[in-house]
Amino acid sequence: MSCFLTQPEDFTELEIRAWNAGILLYSLAQYPEAERWFGLGMSFLKHLGSLQDSYQTQMAGLYSEVLDRLDKAKKNLITEERMMASSVADGNLRSNGTCLI
Repeated sequence: MSCFLTQPEDFTELEIRAWNAGILLYSLAQYPEAERWFGLGMSFLKHLGSLQDSYQTQMAGLYSEVLDRLDKAKKNLITEERMMASSVADGNLRSNGTCLI
């Protein structure tokens, strides 16, 4: 089966589907996955013709927010890993993974 996308409407539908998948994952705090879908949606913008400006304006703010949250989530994960490693090194970790401190 082949798939040819030639009309702006084809790209609009794909962009909306990708964007909506990103919104769902974002609402579930699955930021890395949401970022991938938002990025895919953003990649379709250049194919939307006259709709590009209105879609881009609406999407840019939320995409920026997702990237900010993804950065914060990564920083929190690194901090938690460092604290866990420090607790293990100090012998302050119980066998169930909770800290004694």
